[in-house]
Amino acid sequence: MIGQLMCFSIYDLWGEKEVHLKFHNNNLILVGENGSGKTTILRILYETLACKWAMLSVEEFSRIELIFAEEKPITILKSKIKDAKELFIDSGSSILRELPPIVRRSLMERSNISGRDISYDQIIETLAEYDYPDKELTAQIEEKMAAVEKRALAEYTTAIKSRLNCSIIYLPTYRRVEKRIGYVNERDYQHRRSNYNYRMTKRYISSNSQSSSIAALKKW
Repeated sequence: MIGQLMCFSIYDLWGEKEVHLKFHNNNLILVGENGSGKTTILRILYETLACKWAMLSVEEFSRIELIFAEEKPITILKSKIKDAKELFIDSGSSILRELPPIVRRSLMERSNISGRDISYDQIIETLAEYDYPDKELTAQIEEKMAAVEKRALAEYTTAIKSRLNCSIIYLPTYRRVEKRIGYVNERDYQHRRSNYNYRMTKRYISSNSQSSSIAALKKW
C-alpha cells in the first residue's frame, strides 16, 4: 500500500525561509504569484521523494523533514548529502563521449534548460528513455553511484522508499512543458517574494489565477 505523506518541511530555504506543506490524502495544491517559489519547492519535493541526491545537494536549505502517517519522521541534513555533488559529471567526461549523439544532445539540452551539470542518474534515465542496449555502461554508472552514495544517503533512500512504496514522477506546469520537461530554477527571479506564505487549499482554482501547481503521489 502506498504510504501517506502528511507533512513536508524545508528549513532555511534560500537561507531565509521555512516552508511547511501539509498533505491531504497525498494531495497538495500550491497557489502563488509567479516567482514566489512554487516550482523550486515542488522540485525539492520531487528530488527528495525520488531520492535524487545529486540534484538535491545543490539546493539551498539546511534540512528537510518528512512525516508519514504512523511512522517516525525522516530528517535529511544538507551537511550529510553534500558528497552527492560527486554524482555530477563535467561536459568533457568520457562517459558522455561514449553515448549515442541523440542521447548526448538530449542530456545537453536538459542541462541548458536547468542551468545545472548532468548527473549520473539523468544519464541512466535518458538511456532507458531511448532504449539504449549497452547494459554494461548502465551497470558501470550504477556502480559509480553506489560508491558515492555513502551510509547516510543509503539510509535516507531506504527510509523514504520503504514508506512510499511507489514511484515518483515530476511534471512541470504548462508553460514549462513548452520548453521540454526539465528543471527550472526560480532563483533566477530577481524579485523573489520571500514573505509569501505557502498553503494548501481545498477550493477550486479559477481560470484567471496567475499560476498553480499540483503535487500528488500516485501508485506507479
